[in-house]
Amino acid sequence: WGTPWTPDEFVDRAVVAGHPAKLHSFLPLLLRDCIEKSLTKSCSQRMAHRAQALKHWLRRSIQLKHQEEELVRTLEPGVAEVLQGKRILVWKEMLQSINYSDMGVVDELCAGSRLTGQTDLTNLWPSKVTPATMTQGELHAQARLQRDGISFGQVVFFDSEIAHSVWDQTLQEVIRDEAEGPFDLSEVPSDFPLSRRFGVKQNGKIRCVDDFSWSGINAASQSRESPKPHTLDVVAAMISTVMGYAEGVSRSFDLRSAYRQCAVHPDSRQFSYIVVGDPHTSSLKAFRLKALPFGSVKSVHSFLRIAHSLFH
Repeated sequence: WGTPWTPDEFVDRAVVAGHPAKLHSFLPLLLRDCIEKSLTKSCSQRMAHRAQALKHWLRRSIQLKHQEEELVRTLEPGVAEVLQGKRILVWKEMLQSINYSDMGVVDELCAGSRLTGQTDLTNLWPSKVTPATMTQGELHAQARLQRDGISFGQVVFFDSEIAHSVWDQTLQEVIRDEAEGPFDLSEVPSDFPLSRRFGVKQNGKIRCVDDFSWSGINAASQSRESPKPHTLDVVAAMISTVMGYAEGVSRSFDLRSAYRQCAVHPDSRQFSYIVVGDPHTSSLKAFRLKALPFGSVKSVHSFLRIAHSLFH
C-alpha cells in the first residue's frame, strides 16, 4: 500500500486529478475537436483554410446551378415553392464529403415533413418510443366535433397588444407566401383539424406559437427517438474550453424564421390549418401553413434533424 498520504498531499493530488464532473466532460468530442483544430491554428492559417473551403463550395454552387433548378422542377409544386432558391445539391455534397450518417435528411427536405404518424429513425439521438394516442381517423372525427364548439374566447385569451401582433404577423406570413388565407372557417372541410395560434412575449418581442396539442394533431404523432439539443452545460463547457486556449469574442446566431425553411408534406396539408382571432372584428379566421409550424411534435423532430445536418 505504500506510505500513507498526509492530508496536504491528498488535497494536492485531488487538485491535480480534477473534479470528475468538471465542465470539459460535458463537451461532445466532435465539438471539442472542432475547437482544438480552430484555436491551435494561427489567424492566417484559419483564414486560409476557410477561404479554400469557400472557394471550393462556391465553385460547386455555380457548377450545380442548372441541376439545382432541374431538381426543384421535379419536386411537388407546393414543396418547391417553399424550397425555391435553396442549394440542396450543394448541401447534399457537403454532407457526403464528411460521410454524414443521416443522408435521409435530404429526402425529407425534398418531400416535405409530415405532421402526423411515425417519425423516421435517424440514429442521431437516443432511442425512446412515445406512442401516438390517436389515429388519423379519430383525429378527423374529433375535428368534426370540435368545429362547432370553437369560440373567439378559446383562441384569443391574451391581451389586445398580443392579439393584434399575432394577427399582423400571420398576415405577413401570407404576404411572404409562407401561408394561405384568411379563410372563413366554413371554407375549411369540417374534418380538417384547426390548431389555434397564440402569442407569447420573449425578450420584448411577441412570438407566434401554434398549439397542435389543442387540435389533437400531436396526439396522432409517434416518435421513436428523443432529440437532445445542447444544454447550458454544453455551452458552459464550450466557453471553458475556448478560454483555455485564448481570450476571444463570442457570438450567437439565431436563424430567422428557421421553421419556415422546411415545407409541409402534401399528405399533411389537411393538418396544417390554424385558427387565428381577428381583433378588428372579433371573428375567427383560418390559415393554411405551407411551411413547418412552431408547435408541432413532428415539426420539432424534422427541424432538429435538418438543423443537426446544417451545423454538424
